Amino acid sequence: MKKYIWNKDKILWEILSFMEDKIWKRKINSCNSFFDVFAWTNNVWYFFKKEKNFQIIANDINKLSYVIWKSYIELNEYPDFSKLLKNVVDIEKVSEQDIKEYIQLNNNWRKEKYEEAIKNKNKFILFQISTYLSLKELPKKYDWYFPFIHRNYCENGKNSNHVNRYWEKQSRMFFSDLHWERIDDILNLIIKWKKEELFNSDYEYYLLLAWIIEAATLFSNTSWVYESYYKKLFPNTKQQFRIPFLKEAINNSKENKIYNWDIMDIIENNDIEADIIYLDPPYNSREYTSNYHLLNLIADYHNIDNPKKYEKWLILWRWQHKDTVFKSVFCRKATFIEAMKKVVDSVKWKYVFISHYNWQDNLWKSENNIEWFNEIKKMLSDENIFKKWSFDFKYIDRKNFQSRSWLKKEIVKEIIFFAEKK
Repeated sequence: MKKYIWNKDKILWEILSFMEDKIWKRKINSCNSFFDVFAWTNNVWYFFKKEKNFQIIANDINKLSYVIWKSYIELNEYPDFSKLLKNVVDIEKVSEQDIKEYIQLNNNWRKEKYEEAIKNKNKFILFQISTYLSLKELPKKYDWYFPFIHRNYCENGKNSNHVNRYWEKQSRMFFSDLHWERIDDILNLIIKWKKEELFNSDYEYYLLLAWIIEAATLFSNTSWVYESYYKKLFPNTKQQFRIPFLKEAINNSKENKIYNWDIMDIIENNDIEADIIYLDPPYNSREYTSNYHLLNLIADYHNIDNPKKYEKWLILWRWQHKDTVFKSVFCRKATFIEAMKKVVDSVKWKYVFISHYNWQDNLWKSENNIEWFNEIKKMLSDENIFKKWSFDFKYIDRKNFQSRSWLKKEIVKEIIFFAEKK
């Protein structure tokens, strides 16, 4: 997910270059496993699965991340959806022209793109299904169909009217009326298919669910996070709906592992080993479980037994369920360093890399803050754990993704820290 605040997509090659410099290319090529402790966007582990063929271990407390991992980490090739195609004949009625239209909506029509798609049978099936879900009329006449997104997160929804944090009366506008129906239709339909056991495995279901999350991200009327929304509909909310292209399935022929826990619970209940651990913890006091509550809701919607009852417990202007509000020890200055120490001490590893945002919006409220830098340096220079003189760091330029209007989108510094275990 590139439309995800603070993602590392633009600096991954520089991170790899720093790793190769510190570990040495001959040693990094002998490394087998990579533990992405705060996997957030999925971009980091996907890059290292593809470029270095590492066994991937990934964790994040956000349900949306877990759903996407089921599609990209554990799967080494795309499934064939044979049961679904056998029972939903409308999918196979999707024509070549329909698929061309779908490809053009995503990336402009190119003949080679279509020819590339049809070379692989399973990939072509995915194009059929994504085209069907994007462009065709979907059934909705079943007893438990419930337009949850429209009722709660769209301008004309039954539960959208509220008083915001500035005591202004308004309606929630996370999605436009053009897109809410399609998102609700797809979400309800794939859960219907799941209830009817039309998937060969849960991987097929999670793959389609990952599509909805990617589409919701693409068409949401927000500045990347779901704490709030724009007061007017932006151009992306007026475009024709379509499901974005999938990433390639990367086959590393290894048993990849995923966790959907608080990392503090993992280190208490699991004995994890990895050659390289990479930590990209929260930068400030704002929780990702709140920033992405709506995508987490979509990811976990199939576990809600009674949606009408569930929506009665939605709270705050962002309309997040009360039971999903979570405060991480990594979002508090007083507990950040101690929590980092526990993670680093508990995982069996050879090399540790820590990525941190060096700007005034971090927990220390200051750019180039010496106190913060020295705390990290002190932790990674402990000679009881780390090799003497192994500590190092590198500044990498990256764009400031802050969304508030008074912040300039200037180039800021990411710092990558390194240490090697004794």
